[in-house]
Formats: sequence, C-alpha cells, structure tokens
Amino acid sequence: MARSFRNLDDLNEQLQDWLDTVANARLHGTTQRIVSEAFAAEQPELQPLPAVPFDALLKLERRVSHDGLVSIGGNYYSVPDRTRRLVEVHQLADCIRIVARQRQQGNPSNGLIRSDQSTSLSWCLQCESILRVAAQWP
Repeated sequence: MARSFRNLDDLNEQLQDWLDTVANARLHGTTQRIVSEAFAAEQPELQPLPAVPFDALLKLERRVSHDGLVSIGGNYYSVPDRTRRLVEVHQLADCIRIVARQRQQGNPSNGLIRSDQSTSLSWCLQCESILRVAAQWP
C-alpha cells in the first residue's frame, strides 16, 4: 500500500521509522547479518567525505572537422585546429573541455597516449577561454 505524507517533515519521520523498524533491522540476504549491526561494525573504518565535490566526467573522443569544429551533443564547437585530429572531450556538469592529444612516438596506429604525454592545450567552453597547459596547440 502506498504511503501518504503531509509535508517534508512528515515524509522524513516516516522514512526514519521505516529505516529503524524495517530496512536496517532486517537480516541481509547476502551477508546474513543485521544491517544496522554491520553498519555499526564498519563505521570506525569509514573515511570522511572529501571537502570538495567529486566532478563526474564523461570522456568522449571526437574528430576535428576540416572546418575546425567538434561535434558534442548535437552542437558544434570551434577549435583552433583544422587537421582532422582526434581530440578528447571531457564533459562535466558545468563545463565542456576539449583536449588535444598527441600520438605516442612509434605508435601511430591508435593515437592513444599516456597521461604524461597528454595535452598541450585544453579549451574550457564554460568560461570560453583558452587554458594554456603547455606552450602551444600541438
């Protein structure tokens, strides 16, 4: 049967009651332990959350068009390059970063790089400014 609630405080009270009497009091099917007891045993080992939020990142690979455009989510973004090179796109909640990648020496086939050889320049579309990581665009 569905529950109803008068306001957010009532919902939170019902949730806490359900957690205390049903969810956390039950025997867990996989671990065969009482949920609240297992949590209490693990709690001293838990570390605090970081002070800053974690940036969830969606990594995409795109090819620069001959017009110097990169397609991301149905939109086209201009970059200072027209060589049809592969670029890496980092899509965050509030920023799209287009990162130039350099090919590894002696491995021209896949264009993949190690992190120590990564970018010369990245472009953050949130602030529409060019962020210089090294001297110039590769």
